[in-house]
Amino acid sequence: MVPASLKGARRREHEADDKRHSTLCRLIVASSYSLEISKRVEEVEEVEVEVEEATESDVTESD
Repeated sequence: MVPASLKGARRREHEADDKRHSTLCRLIVASSYSLEISKRVEEVEEVEVEVEEATESDVTESD
């Protein structure tokens, strides 16, 4: 038979493990979102550069 104090310690240990697992999962999801946002920002910046270059070439051609 397992003493009640040991059962309580095991339960608290499992709860702590569950909290760590939950926190780790949230961090992974947040990192994934952050990576996706960074990729989209890079895409937007590339398009902005293309638009600026196209605008500059249009201006120089019309002069």
